[in-house]
Amino acid sequence: MLKIKLATKKEIPVILDLWKEFNNEHEDIILPNNKTIKSFFEKNTNAKKEYKKFTKKNIKSKKSLLLIAYVNDKPSGYALHIIKPISPIYSNKETGYISDLYVKKEFQGKGISSKLKDLGLQWFKKNNIEYVTLQVFSNNNLAEKIYDKWGFKKLKTELIKKI
Repeated sequence: MLKIKLATKKEIPVILDLWKEFNNEHEDIILPNNKTIKSFFEKNTNAKKEYKKFTKKNIKSKKSLLLIAYVNDKPSGYALHIIKPISPIYSNKETGYISDLYVKKEFQGKGISSKLKDLGLQWFKKNNIEYVTLQVFSNNNLAEKIYDKWGFKKLKTELIKKI
């Protein structure tokens, strides 16, 4: 049985474990075909501690929604939705941003990521947010297909070069 709930401080260790798996899987997808960015994504020795601080801050913030999914009481995924300011030159002053969205491999294909996304979109709407952004790496084809299915369209292309 699927249960999605607001994350609490007590669940930070669970979120950190999910975040670690998310990062490992993400690196397995994006780094093999793009060796030039390997050093760009190298984690510092305080990465887990920094993400823990980031998670605590977002659990407390009214501008963040941190959800955790459980299947039969097993942590299966999480999503972090953030309301962010954008450039003051635009009429929209804030945008929704899906910062993290992860479902463990064993639970993928069961609609959990869609439910996490849908709850985030509902929360953004409730907070009068009209646009939502997210990022996907160019060779993460599966994620890009899912986001396209959800109605997300390419906004810009960011390039990188090691010097």
